[in-house]
Amino acid sequence: MAARGQGGLHPLPPRAPQWGHALPGKPSGGSMARTSTAAEAKRVALRQAADILDEQAEAIARRWADRLLTSLYRGRPELRLEDLLSQAPALVRGVAEALRRGEPEVRAAPWTAAAREHARLRLSQRVRLGDLVREYQLLRQEIWRALRQHLSEVAALDVYDVAEQLDSALDTMATISTDTYGAELQQHAARLDAVIDSTPDGLAIVDPTAHVTHMNRAAEALLGFSVRQQPVPLAEGLARLHASMPDGKEFQPEETPPARALRGEVVENVRMVLHRPDGRVLWVLVSAAPIRMPDGTLLGAVAAFRDVTAQHELEEQREDILRAISHDLRNPLSAILGQAEILKRRLGRAG
Repeated sequence: MAARGQGGLHPLPPRAPQWGHALPGKPSGGSMARTSTAAEAKRVALRQAADILDEQAEAIARRWADRLLTSLYRGRPELRLEDLLSQAPALVRGVAEALRRGEPEVRAAPWTAAAREHARLRLSQRVRLGDLVREYQLLRQEIWRALRQHLSEVAALDVYDVAEQLDSALDTMATISTDTYGAELQQHAARLDAVIDSTPDGLAIVDPTAHVTHMNRAAEALLGFSVRQQPVPLAEGLARLHASMPDGKEFQPEETPPARALRGEVVENVRMVLHRPDGRVLWVLVSAAPIRMPDGTLLGAVAAFRDVTAQHELEEQREDILRAISHDLRNPLSAILGQAEILKRRLGRAG
C-alpha cells in the first residue's frame, strides 16, 4: 500500500491486522471495546502529531525554505529566504489542524486557506507549477523528520495512521494549491489579453520556433491577417506582406526585428515598408525584444508595430514643396544675377 500524493509522497508498509482474525457473527463486547480503544489511540496519536507540528512550525518552515533555496531554486538568486518563508509556517499549522480535526480530505476546511495563499504567492514569484508540486514533496519530508523525533513512544500502528493522515492532508493542500495556481494563471492571462488588445500599437508574439502565435486587434488590422486559428510562420507572414526596406531592398526573414529578438537582440524603431494583399502600402516602425523567464530561458519575442504611413506622406509632401520652392526661386535668381553681371560690366567700361 502506498500513500496518495504527487508521485507517492511516502511509501507505507502493508498494514497488519490489529487484533487478529475476527470470528464470524456479532462482535463480542470485548472486540468492540478493543476497537474503541484502538480508535482512541489513533485520535491521541493524531493530536500529539498536531501539537508537535504547531510547536515546531517555525523550525520546520525554516528547514524547508533552506532546502528550497539550496536545491529547487538554486538558480533563482532573486528569491530570498524571507520570500520562501512567507507562507511556510501557515502551511505547517494547516497540516496540524487537519490532523487534529481528523478531516485531511475536506477541501473547504478553514485550514486549507494557507494552501491557496501559498499558490498565489508562488505565482507572483514566477515559480513554475511543477516546482510548486515538488515543494509539497519536500515539505512532507521535513514534517515527517520532525514527527519521527517526537513520536518514538507511539505504537507502530498509530504511527502508520499519522503517516496516512499526513499524506492525505498534504495531498489535499497540494491539489488546492495547483488548482488555485491554474485559476489565477487563467485570470492573469485574461487580464494580459485585455491589456494587449487595448493597446493602440500592433503587438505580436513570436515563439522560439519563429511562429507568430498571438496578435492583438491593432496588429490584425494593420497587417491584414490573423493567427487566432493557428500560428503562422514568421517567414510566411513576411512573404504575404512583401516586407522591404525604405530603399526598396527586400527584408530577409532573419534580418527582421522579431527574428533578431529571438537571437537575443533588443531592436528599436526599424522602418519597414509593407505591401498588403489589398494593395495598400504601409510604412511602419518596428521594435522587438526577447521574452525570457527569470532563469534566462527564452520563451519567444514580442514585436510592436506603429503605423507611420501618414507621417511618411507628410514628409514626402514637405520635400515636394521644398523642391518646388527651390526650383521656382532658382529661375528669378538667375535673371537677377545676369542683370547684375551686365550692370557690372557697364560700370567697368564707364569707369
